[in-house]
Amino acid sequence: MEQRGQINISFLSTSFPRFDGDFSGNFVYRYAQELCNQGVKLEIIAPDDPASVPLSENFNVVRFPYFYPLSWQKLAYRSGIINRTTLLAWSQLPFLLINFFLTALKSSRKTQLVHAFWSASGLIAIAIRWFKSRPVVVTLWGSDKLIAQIPILSNLIFLILKKADAIICEDNNLKSLLVSRGFNPEKIFLISNGIDLKLFQPRDSAETKKNLGLDSEQNIILSTGSLNKTKNHSLLIDAFAELTASNESWHLYIIGEGEERLNLEKQIIESEISKKVKLLGIKNHNSLSQWLNAADIFVLPSQNEGTPNALLEAMACGLPVIASKVGGVPELIQNNIEGLLFDRNSKEELVEKLNRLIQDKELQNTLGMAAAKKVNSHYNSWEKQAEKLLSIYQRILSSQTN
Repeated sequence: MEQRGQINISFLSTSFPRFDGDFSGNFVYRYAQELCNQGVKLEIIAPDDPASVPLSENFNVVRFPYFYPLSWQKLAYRSGIINRTTLLAWSQLPFLLINFFLTALKSSRKTQLVHAFWSASGLIAIAIRWFKSRPVVVTLWGSDKLIAQIPILSNLIFLILKKADAIICEDNNLKSLLVSRGFNPEKIFLISNGIDLKLFQPRDSAETKKNLGLDSEQNIILSTGSLNKTKNHSLLIDAFAELTASNESWHLYIIGEGEERLNLEKQIIESEISKKVKLLGIKNHNSLSQWLNAADIFVLPSQNEGTPNALLEAMACGLPVIASKVGGVPELIQNNIEGLLFDRNSKEELVEKLNRLIQDKELQNTLGMAAAKKVNSHYNSWEKQAEKLLSIYQRILSSQTN
């Protein structure tokens, strides 16, 4: 029997959009929107950031500060907690965890269930349950697999996360890892990210180029994602630099913002390709859809991923894609069928894949059509995915009252 009536939920996340167009934790934001549309009352707990501005939504967002002066807060956002390397960033970890716990504990007094996104938030959620009897759901993503590479720490973290009432994974690759580490498969649920198929769909390329003020004769390679080391845009820039001399009409555009921007700009200048490569910064979803439809090839060079929405959106627009063979990407793309895969960090292989697509317009069309078909047949809207999530909440809460 499922729980009826309005459900109050606390979302805990180490990343949440700080402004319109921010990629940080965007999928958490989309779930929050759809769950509220389905009658759930939500409060979001996330770290503060100097770039944060208020969001006009029908859910409450509580951003907790964790270091002073606020402009020195360096641990959350950007490359993510697991990828931080500076002493200043890691010295802030105890303060972040303490303030995260206290803020989330206060929120839990008003809610029936705590849903944590990423493993760090999951640890906070489990700790809250020791003080407040609240069921816990944890969503783990591709970046959480990095924890498995830390021998002693991973054993402790996984031991704690096993106490969750449900674990949500976005791909079988991550589910298999968790089962191999002793998680109960009956408590693991597969829910991939949603996608707005009304917005992200094939449109006339010439028309979208005109709308964006681009030369209709220009050929475009596009990549989207936060400008951090994990997204590996430097590899793409290196690969493009090798191709540009023999492919005069081709340009590379990268959408996103992040701490690697200055390094990437320096790399572009030193490679003498400033006229061919542009960092476009943040784009909202409507603009992003136009850029995807104006592009000819999409590249995802990440060192680590789950099932990235950036890739889903590009495929839904009918773009031929080249992606690194990491995380859940091989579940989404069969090599040479829905796209081309390459070994991460292999510039030579990426150059070969790019050159192959650039020279073969028929292959571009074939891969693009297969990609759009795959996304439309296998992936649901955010609304549908939120319904699956709500069903899990209802099942857990009902079992608590029986």
